Amino acid sequence: MNIAATTPNLTVTPAARSVTPSRTVTNGNLPPLPDQLPTSTKTTIVPSGDEGWPCKTMADVEEFNRREEQEAIAKRAALLPPIEDSNAFLGRPIAKPPVLIDGLLKQKRIMVLGASSKIGKTWTLINLAISIASGQPWLGLNTTKGKVLYLNFELADDEMQERIEAVKIARCIILEDGQLDVWGLHGVEWVNLGSGGQFQALFDGRK
Repeated sequence: MNIAATTPNLTVTPAARSVTPSRTVTNGNLPPLPDQLPTSTKTTIVPSGDEGWPCKTMADVEEFNRREEQEAIAKRAALLPPIEDSNAFLGRPIAKPPVLIDGLLKQKRIMVLGASSKIGKTWTLINLAISIASGQPWLGLNTTKGKVLYLNFELADDEMQERIEAVKIARCIILEDGQLDVWGLHGVEWVNLGSGGQFQALFDGRK
């Protein structure tokens, strides 16, 4: 295949590495650019050997993509709760979750503990886990006894073991089997944990 060079009256043939005279290249002799090619909805895009492909033209492709997008939106919307009238919402009986920490935390609620580095956040959370697992007060607040799962992303196993033992000894608490579980996730890559339902599935598989 010959490639037209920028020098007038020249055509470069890469295979032969030779230069031969040629006619002057003008805009009228150049092929149209891709965006200048004529478009047609009759263009066949059926893959070879796949006559069952539903899209025969570009218009079919656009319609196919539009329907797939609508189906994906409908599936996501089906996972959302319904919109309620305020009177219907107020008239619907809603069970109140059990209290875990008086005046502070209930089941299925989220609490964030924040502080500067080296203040004692991890010690405080381990103390919280042991308090609820044993039903003992936490920082002067009564707790409701319940099984606790501690997700340890921070400490190596030996350090976590030392801290749990230290809190138990300092507070004279004895934990029975099944009261406090520890999931050692220190060093585990986040990509292997997923998010949302994926993490829940991993948790269910480890219970």
